[in-house]
Amino acid sequence: TRMSEQIIYINRFGNQGLLPETQAIITRALSESFAIPDNSTIKKLDKLIRDMKSVGYWEKRDYILLSGYNDINLLNFSRINIKNPSWDLATLVGDITYTLGGFKGSDDNTSYLSLPYNYLTDSILYTLDDAGRDMVVYQEPTVGTYLESSTMNNREILRYHTSSNNQRINQLVANLEGGFINTLGTGYKGINRTSSEDVVMFNKDVQYNRTRTSVELTNGTIRLFLNSSESTDAVISYYSIGASVVDESQDFRTIYNQFLTRIGLSPIA
Repeated sequence: TRMSEQIIYINRFGNQGLLPETQAIITRALSESFAIPDNSTIKKLDKLIRDMKSVGYWEKRDYILLSGYNDINLLNFSRINIKNPSWDLATLVGDITYTLGGFKGSDDNTSYLSLPYNYLTDSILYTLDDAGRDMVVYQEPTVGTYLESSTMNNREILRYHTSSNNQRINQLVANLEGGFINTLGTGYKGINRTSSEDVVMFNKDVQYNRTRTSVELTNGTIRLFLNSSESTDAVISYYSIGASVVDESQDFRTIYNQFLTRIGLSPIA
């Protein structure tokens, strides 16, 4: 039975002490009849979670979508919110594909990855004046600039651009003040709201301090790779949302790069 398979699978790691969080991810995958990572990859995922907990990053996230496992068979496993595995699964809409480095967008201007997280109604740690969203771009886009937006078009934007202030977090459709931001290249991108006025962004280790008054949490859900009628064909290996993680961002980059190296991918975060 599915339950006995689940017990056998988890007991396989009994002497190695998998975290309850890792076991919960496996349990969800088995309940959906999804392909499971091999033992080695499960242990590396467990190590990543331990490391995120150790630097104070894990407890600041509501939702984590990890999709770069260097295993083409893990598309469905990658739809699980590993922070809260019982939540609804991510949905591929249109021509979204799965690669060794994670989910890949499309150039058709309609496709997107739908994440079942409403900024207003599903938020636990993501609040009006303490909020953060981050991602790791594993492959740069050849077309398009919008890595993230919401079902309320032009809100909650994280944009791939050489010089744009069109980056938004809880500020409706107003742009940031204080200068343009360069988010080009692969690697870590983050946008954090630390107060009603202050926004801190990262492109890898480059920090941008900007301002814009917060207004409200968006009553809509997350869309990766699409805003309005413009899509991008980037590859995103990691995405998360929760509280601000300004202080934890660079520690996260270090441990995520270690994870990428362990699973045989390039440490580009």
